[in-house]
Amino acid sequence: MGRKWGSNEDIQVGDIFLCEHSGGRPEYYQVVALRGKTQVVLHAVWSETYTQDGISEDGPMHFYRTRTRPLIGQFMSREDMWEICAFWKGGKYIEIAGEEVTAWVQPDRWPDGSPQLREMGPGGWSLGYIYDLVRPEDWEPWDAETAKRLEAERYAEEAALAGEADRP
Repeated sequence: MGRKWGSNEDIQVGDIFLCEHSGGRPEYYQVVALRGKTQVVLHAVWSETYTQDGISEDGPMHFYRTRTRPLIGQFMSREDMWEICAFWKGGKYIEIAGEEVTAWVQPDRWPDGSPQLREMGPGGWSLGYIYDLVRPEDWEPWDAETAKRLEAERYAEEAALAGEADRP
């Protein structure tokens, strides 16, 4: 049986994590503290949406045309989170997220060695929210040459798949 939790030793205050399957929650969180050897305290940060130059609207990479990036150090307040992450149910408001969350480091790493975090609720039950470490190269705009190369690669992949589908 493996370890229950991983170590936060290679996670730094200031690192940015992306919340997978955010369901209306903010996407990006910045590490504001480490707790013990297995926990990370994250605070929601604002993000901005931008249009990636060099990606055609009708090409195979159209879903990368509109992208988001974190605004590092621009923390969301409790009031901001209330507007985004609360809803009315059964005659009262239910808050689904706070501006600051504590997540545990998962024991397994991604193939590139980067950590993954899981937010846990009271009593140790999983809330299901997963946070992946992201770096500037994951959110910064691509230069024109890179965008063109990625789109050409995608066209080639689609052509290869179409050729496979035509085979008897």
